[in-house]
Amino acid sequence: MKKLLIFTGILLVTAALMAQNPRSQEQGRGQEKKEQAREKAEEQRQQGQDRGQQAREQAQESAEHGRQQTEQARDRAGQQADKAEPRGHAYGRDKGGMHGRDFGQARAAAARSKQEKEQVTREVAAEVEEGVRRTTTRVEEARETIEERRRRGEISEEEFERRSRRVEEIEKEIEQIEAERRRTERVIRERIP
Repeated sequence: MKKLLIFTGILLVTAALMAQNPRSQEQGRGQEKKEQAREKAEEQRQQGQDRGQQAREQAQESAEHGRQQTEQARDRAGQQADKAEPRGHAYGRDKGGMHGRDFGQARAAAARSKQEKEQVTREVAAEVEEGVRRTTTRVEEARETIEERRRRGEISEEEFERRSRRVEEIEKEIEQIEAERRRTERVIRERIP
């Protein structure tokens, strides 16, 4: 603004000096046109600066308005998220302090471990079932052998009673093992699809 006032003052002084000298008036016309052109250019430049300043202010206002809208949208989304019911199995909600790849690898290891445990459980159940069948068969054969030997008179009545009690004890143990196997099998069916 000061420059404009100084420029205008210089312009007025120059115009007054030229007006006093008649010969310079002829030359002054050309200079006057130059000065007018300069003034016009300066005026247009000033107008351009004013327009640029207005555009910057509008852009800042628009950006501020956009930030406010974004903030409001975040607040609304946060409130809606608080109200929303969780969906799915919530894998990844509580990661125990792990992030990204670490969490994924830990989850995959847990899944593999679970599958391995299920496989081992199935194998053990199959082995127990096979062991029960073998033992049951052997107990039946032992009972038949004891009775056969008693009929032939190869063992005494006391020996027969002692061996018969031992076979009955083994049969009770087999029944307990079989009951446990059935419970385990039921649990396996419930947990493993």
